[in-house]
Amino acid sequence: MGGLSDIGRAVGTYTLTLAASGTAITDAVGNPLQGGASDSWTVSRPSMVQEVFVRGSGWSDAFKTYLQDKGLGDGVMGYRLFGAGRAAPAAGSDDVLPWINLDQIVVRFTAEPWVSDLAHLPGAFNVAGLNGGRSVQRYPGSPWLIAQALRTADRYLACELRPDEHEHLRGVLRGRQNVRTLCQDGYAAAVAECPREGRVLVLIDPPFEQPDDYRRIVETLAAVRRRNRQAQALVWLPLKDLETFDAFLRDLEDAVAAPALVAETRMRPLTDPMKMNGCALVAIGAPPALEADMEAVLHY
Repeated sequence: MGGLSDIGRAVGTYTLTLAASGTAITDAVGNPLQGGASDSWTVSRPSMVQEVFVRGSGWSDAFKTYLQDKGLGDGVMGYRLFGAGRAAPAAGSDDVLPWINLDQIVVRFTAEPWVSDLAHLPGAFNVAGLNGGRSVQRYPGSPWLIAQALRTADRYLACELRPDEHEHLRGVLRGRQNVRTLCQDGYAAAVAECPREGRVLVLIDPPFEQPDDYRRIVETLAAVRRRNRQAQALVWLPLKDLETFDAFLRDLEDAVAAPALVAETRMRPLTDPMKMNGCALVAIGAPPALEADMEAVLHY
């Protein structure tokens, strides 16, 4: 496990591999390693490895929380090999990790390498370049895209309800000026945190895992507009069946007294509600110039 502190210093493609065969790695009672694990990333400008963790896919949240409470690791990332005050193992170290079910390696950087890749791409985001020409493993989400577009005077609040996902969100946005994250219900936070005057853009991009998401979107946008008449909104929605989408638009029209611009992309007919047949973006109170931009995106 030696030499990890130099990972990520130079531009290039890196693969960190834990091999199951030919390494003589055993657990504390002498059982050989049963399976390997690896992780790859591409660096387009220098970044530094900040921490390295190991964990087992079968580890419970309670156990990882225990490691964090004892100062031995992180409640999401696992057991810390080095970083945050723990020195990197020396080259040729024969330290024994006291578990038999380790099958994951987690590397935390001072800056996300894939973020560096995207920052240098001209015009549009080149997903193929982001993944080094390999199969797509990384794709920028809306929080990162928004953070990249912020101007000096802008402020951004990102919400994630699940603690593990919030931890990842906080890590991606860590160190950015005027950016906050909250581990709480985004619908409630959008209303509570919305200023009563001035320009505001509310982006609602939920996973649609709850049956009341459509209703809560309408209620949230109505409450935000009552609080601030200048507030604008963008809502991403999956397209599954036509009636669900049309019912949402009808409810939105009844509840929110503001013009709505709707853009749809359909991959197949909206006849099977068990499939994601397309997606839509609904803009509330959008400037007229946005229509041409959204139409251009649809023809991409």
